[in-house]
Amino acid sequence: MNHETPSTSSSASKWKARGDANRRLRFALGVIFVSSILLTPQSSQASDLLRPDLHSLAEKIAAFLKEERQTSIAVGNFSSPPALLASSGAGIKKVLMEEFESLGIHVDRQAALVVKGDYGLSYNEKSVHEGYIFGRVIRAAGGQILFQFKQPITHRGATEQLIGGTVQLESDPSKVREESPNTEYSNDPPEPTLDQQRVQPTPSSPYSIQVVIEGMPVTPILQDGLPFVPMDRGESYQVRLRNDSNFDAAVRLTLDGLSMFAFNQTGEDLKHVIVPRGKTVTIPGWFFTYQESREFEVTTYPESAVAMLGAPEDEVGTITATFAAAWDPTDPASAPADEREITKGGLATGVGDRVTAEYRKKNYEIGKIRSVITVRYLR
Repeated sequence: MNHETPSTSSSASKWKARGDANRRLRFALGVIFVSSILLTPQSSQASDLLRPDLHSLAEKIAAFLKEERQTSIAVGNFSSPPALLASSGAGIKKVLMEEFESLGIHVDRQAALVVKGDYGLSYNEKSVHEGYIFGRVIRAAGGQILFQFKQPITHRGATEQLIGGTVQLESDPSKVREESPNTEYSNDPPEPTLDQQRVQPTPSSPYSIQVVIEGMPVTPILQDGLPFVPMDRGESYQVRLRNDSNFDAAVRLTLDGLSMFAFNQTGEDLKHVIVPRGKTVTIPGWFFTYQESREFEVTTYPESAVAMLGAPEDEVGTITATFAAAWDPTDPASAPADEREITKGGLATGVGDRVTAEYRKKNYEIGKIRSVITVRYLR
């Protein structure tokens, strides 16, 4: 299992230095911090969604670089077709850079070779839509294509996160393929459910998210079958995660394709927020430390978080929460019944003012992806 090494210095320090003199400390009074929010490190059983496939891709490119006697590479942008309104390019770029470094390939913007590409959906041999990352390695001088690739997305739930979909996944993978039009990407997939300012994959799903501005939930609307919440530049928002299931949930939250831990300064491998069964947890902003976060602030692209990673402007405007089951690793019997067999093994979001948020860490076992929910805030 490959583990993500959080970015702790360059990106975080830029934002810390930028505007500290004129930022005021804003306390999150009244924002559901009755108790601290639980975080859990990466479980040995939890798949890192796109990371396994990006690791495979990095290995292929590394082998090509070895043949070319190259030890470094520049990583360009990864874009989606405009119709998808997806925003995973920044996340793909970040993880791919980390995987290159783990393989001994130095990532250098001045390297002689550049990798760049696109991502989206294609049909597999069973005429079912699946996610893919397609790209090429080119010479920085002249643009000559030297190597091309098409990497399929194989992990269950990763395609939904890649394209910014909303889907309730079944526990049995074979059942998903036979019965879930969302997973198979039929031409007429069911629309997400909007219920009292909450967005759910289906009416019966136990998982939902809300976008909150100044303590009030924003009423979402459906546009072309996609949930959309209207927000204006300068507004700061929070994300409420609701878990009505009968077991705890581990949630991965991304903004414009970046993890809420993108500016993590602790040096720890943090990826999930724990939402206890029957509870709601409000995420006030980007996680910096266990005591400090920075607001999710709607801003222009040049001032946004993803701009720091060089993602194109059309790669922004989504909030995605991925829910999985979570349980105490010392008590396998507490896992959901279907998990017990695995217990052995334009506008964008910028970094706003500080908010006080108390987090604490606890080890959890993390199971299958149960639900992926995406809300868009950019038309």
